[in-house]
Amino acid sequence: SIMRLNRLQNRLDILHADANSGESTAVYQEENGKYISEASDQTVTYLEDGEHLILNSEKDGYFHLYLLNYQSGVIAPITSGEYDICDFLGYDENSGHLFYTSYEESSLEKQLYSIHRDGKGKEKMSTRAGVNSATFSSDFKYYILNHSSIDSPQYITLHDKKGKLLRVLIDNAALTETIRTF
Repeated sequence: SIMRLNRLQNRLDILHADANSGESTAVYQEENGKYISEASDQTVTYLEDGEHLILNSEKDGYFHLYLLNYQSGVIAPITSGEYDICDFLGYDENSGHLFYTSYEESSLEKQLYSIHRDGKGKEKMSTRAGVNSATFSSDFKYYILNHSSIDSPQYITLHDKKGKLLRVLIDNAALTETIRTF
């Protein structure tokens, strides 16, 4: 796809183009009276069904994820609320779940979540207060969770797709103890 943002940054078009003919068709258009954030690699994720894409948009005033059927033009929210999605981490085609981090609980806490593409079954996957980020295996069977907070240094763990802790990779126990003595 081609993402076209006008100079005023108040209109975003997502286009599908035919490489042979050069013709393009708009499959999505978003307008905002003030401003649309620059498009990035996280703006659009195509699903393997050949009909849908996941769109990261600020169209309701907060960054949220939407499911767009680019054949029919029907768009449905996957996430909603008065918080921003921070990072869209990926989509597991087998389970239909999306993984993302957001500031749902507080602007000071970034937590890891999963949600089904129909917007149901949201689960918080991180358990510790603070800032969490994750890196998933290509098949989404495992992820590495990186956590830190004002009270604890970096703590890195390996989990299975259900969130079960498999191994602590880095605990910084010595540094944590040093911090407690101050």
